Amino acid sequence: MIARREKTLLILVLVTCTLAIASGAVHVGATSFTITLRSSTATQTAGYTTSNPSLTPLNPTLYSGAGSWSPAVVLTSPVIPPWINPQSYVSAGVLFPDLTAKWISSTDAYQGNEGNIIADSWRLFNATFNVPSEATVTSAKIELTADNAFEVFLNSVSIATSGNVYNLKGPPYTPADYYFAKTWGPYSLTPTVGTNTLMFVVRNWDNTGSPRNPSGLLYKAVVQYVVNTVQVNAVDDGIALNVPIIYQYDSTGPATQTTHFDLTVGLVTLSLTAPTTFIAGSKFYVFDHWEVTGGLSPVSPPTNTITCTVTNDGTATAHYKVGATIGKVLVACSLYQDFSIPCDPAGIPLGTRVWFHLKITFHAYVGVTDVVVQDGIGADLKVYSKDANYGIVTNTTAGRGKMGATKVTWTIGIPEVCQDYYLDIIVFTGFNPENKQEYTESGPHSLNSGPIVYFTYYRTPYSLHGPSLEVNVVE
Repeated sequence: MIARREKTLLILVLVTCTLAIASGAVHVGATSFTITLRSSTATQTAGYTTSNPSLTPLNPTLYSGAGSWSPAVVLTSPVIPPWINPQSYVSAGVLFPDLTAKWISSTDAYQGNEGNIIADSWRLFNATFNVPSEATVTSAKIELTADNAFEVFLNSVSIATSGNVYNLKGPPYTPADYYFAKTWGPYSLTPTVGTNTLMFVVRNWDNTGSPRNPSGLLYKAVVQYVVNTVQVNAVDDGIALNVPIIYQYDSTGPATQTTHFDLTVGLVTLSLTAPTTFIAGSKFYVFDHWEVTGGLSPVSPPTNTITCTVTNDGTATAHYKVGATIGKVLVACSLYQDFSIPCDPAGIPLGTRVWFHLKITFHAYVGVTDVVVQDGIGADLKVYSKDANYGIVTNTTAGRGKMGATKVTWTIGIPEVCQDYYLDIIVFTGFNPENKQEYTESGPHSLNSGPIVYFTYYRTPYSLHGPSLEVNVVE
């Protein structure tokens, strides 16, 4: 027993977040967050018990709340006598680190053992906080004291104890030593991403000599973490490309997003993989190199995969170069075979023979092989001539009486790098099966399906589609 003992209570702090962004350009400073927990009514209590819960102290069904939780109670004066308040008591030359933390218990009364119970009693408290999945914790600690003894857990793992929480009190046995725990840390915490739960078991020793026997705990916890933003881009000579990039870090991924996109990560090792080749429209792209800036540091020589440590905001850019292109243009259209008088492709006359000069172009900027270009000419057009600056050109016409669409095949083979290859095709409007001059209907008409070039690059076959051409027929 302890004569004239005023016991102190458990304090749990509200959760607050502060955000600090480094000044300067975008992607230069990581974002830092601080979670501060103080004992307050935000803390939950499961109530008390007079039966020693040493075997399963974190089981809330053992306490008076019968498994339910309710807000803790902030203690008021004179329940907490000022001469034993840890917030005015120096431990190892240091005051308790937070004057805004509040003593809390399961009741605001001298009879901390609800119902004037003078035997030993135990109380259970908890508080939760969340660390985002993309965060890296840089610092986490807790400082606390209790009237009379405590054990604190993080995610059911014991972090610190004052001792004498479940066993008999040991010597020396004097009020000055046992009002509350005199050393409050700091103790290290190791929170995980996601929800974290702090739980406190507080023992209030019996006080048969006086009914003035409050109980409680006072504490402050601070968790600091950082979140970095990594911007992932893909470009061709500064022009943005929409490229699927595979990324992976820690337990996240592999996953794929299309550039540009932002990743929010902590202090992680990040791997990015760009496809070695990429097709957009009528262009075939080849991966060239990665460029990283800011807080990204490569840990090995990059290929199309780069692995970096991320210590701050940064940018990762996949650079591509054009490997091959296929194109087709309408050079001219005319009512005359010699193209002496042009006509407007947006105003082609109905039921009139019209001549069209089409040009297909192919250009290889890297070494490719097995190059073959195919194009389809509509059934309402007849092929008059085909002239390529290199290669072999053939055409076949489908349908009965060869009045269907025409397939043009242009075999180039192995082209010279950075050499222009072109095929000029002259076509004209023919007669339909009813022997009527095309075009017989007004509106848009397709000149071709769009050329397709087939080729091999590093033993892998590819196909690249060029644009189709269209004219408009008017009455």
